[in-house]
Order: sequence, then C-alpha cells, then structure tokens
Amino acid sequence: MNNTLKNKIDKEYEELYKVVPLDTPLSVHIEAANICNFQCSFCPTSDKELLKKHNRPSGMMTFEMFKKIINDLKYFNGKIKTILFHKDGESLLNPLIAKMIAYTKESNI
Repeated sequence: MNNTLKNKIDKEYEELYKVVPLDTPLSVHIEAANICNFQCSFCPTSDKELLKKHNRPSGMMTFEMFKKIINDLKYFNGKIKTILFHKDGESLLNPLIAKMIAYTKESNI
C-alpha cells in the first residue's frame, strides 16, 4: 500500500478499540418475511420439522411493526451504515417490501 493511500485511510477511519462499544450499530438485519419459496437443504427455513420443534411461526412482517423498528432506530446517535432486509426468509415475498424500503430511505437513519 502506498503512503498516500495509507494516510487517507488513517484520516478516515478510527481504530476499532477507540470506538468500541459503538453508540450506533453498524448494521441491522430486518427479516420482512421468514418464509421462503425455495427448499435449500442447508437452510433451517426449509426444515418444517425443525421449525415445528422450535415453535417458530412463519409469516410476513406487518408495516406497523416495520415502522416501529425504523422509528426506534432513530434514537441512536449516529446513522446506521447498512440495513439488510434478510436473514432466514425471502423478504421479497413480502408484498410491502418496496414500501418498507422507501420508508427506510425517507427516515434517513
């Protein structure tokens, strides 16, 4: 790495030990739907018996619940670097996903 690039990086980023614990999360995962239209053998969402055993309900997040999450995130001091719309489910199955993404962008968090 050349010195110019190293100096630029040193000015833009703080060392992790100086900022931990963080006052604002770097990223947040929001699972807008915990169902999926695939049956991947490695994914726990495909294993109906496992989901039943752990009493995990399946469904879509309501817009009201989503708004509460986004509005609660406004209480952090800084902006969140990334909001990811996935975890175990396929969030694109939620018919409200475009509205959720628009609300997130409008909220400027």
